[in-house]
Amino acid sequence: MPVNNLLVSPVFRAFAVSLSAEVVRTWYQLAEASARLRLLRDQIGANEKIFSLIQSRFENGQADRADVIRLDQLLESTHEQAHVAKSAIGVFNHQLAVLLGRSFDQKDGCPSSRVAGLPPYRKLCSFGIAEPAA
Repeated sequence: MPVNNLLVSPVFRAFAVSLSAEVVRTWYQLAEASARLRLLRDQIGANEKIFSLIQSRFENGQADRADVIRLDQLLESTHEQAHVAKSAIGVFNHQLAVLLGRSFDQKDGCPSSRVAGLPPYRKLCSFGIAEPAA
């Protein structure tokens, strides 16, 4: 099968559709994790304001120590959720880089612009994507 016919091969088309679907799925997971992290950061800011208010009320004898402890635990829990979301973003960025055939830049946390080339034609034949020329 000539190289030009490789692109219209049913196996190659199925592979391309599958890869495209996986890229889209990963991109949406990345967008979801990023939105979750933004929301958690906003929540942390609000919890910190409430914590300082409750702590002030406790110091003035208007709130119980239990309220301060409960809010402190909530704040720690929210920080942990933000850490998990940040880790998920790193995983999805790396997964997206792999799916796009790019190297992952650890500093920027995103795929670099270097795109890996296609494997040699013989390797495509060994995967069943192309048929060896007769």
